[in-house]
Amino acid sequence: MYDRRVASVLVTADMRQTDTSDRSVDVMLLPGCNARSLEGGALIVTPLVGGHTVLGSAQGVVQRCASPQHAGIACIAKGGTISR
Repeated sequence: MYDRRVASVLVTADMRQTDTSDRSVDVMLLPGCNARSLEGGALIVTPLVGGHTVLGSAQGVVQRCASPQHAGIACIAKGGTISR
């Protein structure tokens, strides 16, 4: 059975070496397959992995990115939490 309300996404966050634990970061979602829009959806708890290490997690309500350079990409403002 195929549900049109579910989409696969690539989740990214811009983290720096100097970031500390419990710091919130913006998360970007790149839609996979033929998703028309991610806006208004929800991201369930997703690990943020760098190399072979879990650096944090992301979750939240998906919104359109404010920046025009991110056309087609959805965002979750402060949707990631660093846990390293």
